[in-house]
Amino acid sequence: MLLTLFFKEYKLTVKNEGTFKGDLAVYQKQPDLEEMGAMRLAWFTKGSNPNTEVEFGWNVNYNFVWSEEGDLKPEVIFKATQIVDTDIKANNKK
Repeated sequence: MLLTLFFKEYKLTVKNEGTFKGDLAVYQKQPDLEEMGAMRLAWFTKGSNPNTEVEFGWNVNYNFVWSEEGDLKPEVIFKATQIVDTDIKANNKK
């Protein structure tokens, strides 16, 4: 079976035109978080010096993840047992 994966690549370039070094953060928007009273987490962070550019890059890739069942508790580490890439438009069932 031939499986063609489609994913989008994204790039964001930010220039620090200030006079101080600082940290830059990129956040994901998830509308239902605000309804539940939760705060967004920073997705990417990078330091930046004055008059420098910082580049963030990522791609979107869909896959299926299977894992062992069990209760999630503090200090329990989730470890997937299998990850299978998929094409969400053409092959999203396994």
